[in-house]
Amino acid sequence: MTKLRRKLFGRGWELSVFEDDIGLVLSLPVDSGFLTHSFEFYIKKPDLDALQGSQLRHKVLEFILHERLQCRMNEGALRSVEEEIGPVIQAVLHGNIGQLIEAVSASPNSEFIRDRLNGAGLTLD
Repeated sequence: MTKLRRKLFGRGWELSVFEDDIGLVLSLPVDSGFLTHSFEFYIKKPDLDALQGSQLRHKVLEFILHERLQCRMNEGALRSVEEEIGPVIQAVLHGNIGQLIEAVSASPNSEFIRDRLNGAGLTLD
């Protein structure tokens, strides 16, 4: 049986949040070469509020998750990403600016993330 979903946040091919019969689902499509996979994580209302309230947190989360999950696709390790990604989501959405900077710095390609943030008119400093 297919779950009915209603989109609450996001546009097009980007990080989005849907509501289904179980709760809120953060969804991020990731492509790597010829592979495409949509990753989904259940979140809570305060997480959605943080996304909606801060363009910086939204973009930092989107860029970090894309980088981390894209690396996982290349390794063929699509299972068990929840343990790795759950703490990242919480740190980015609810952490202080130091934790945001730390999360970006710990990413596989932090300079690319900083460049993308700058391109979106956002900075961590």
